[in-house]
Amino acid sequence: MSTEVLSVRIRKELKKEAERLNINVKNVVEKALAEAIEQAKRKKLSEAINTLLLEMGKSLKMNG
Repeated sequence: MSTEVLSVRIRKELKKEAERLNINVKNVVEKALAEAIEQAKRKKLSEAINTLLLEMGKSLKMNG
């Protein structure tokens, strides 16, 4: 798996608190980004399905 460098600015107090609590920021960011991507994909798919169903309904009314 290849990786990419990502630079992000966060509030200083968040960074200090994460360090104090031994939170692995890289893992948190990767997990949050993966979840956001999955959510966006699901939304896009849902919208496409809804559009298709609407078009099918229009088609059925015109032909039925």
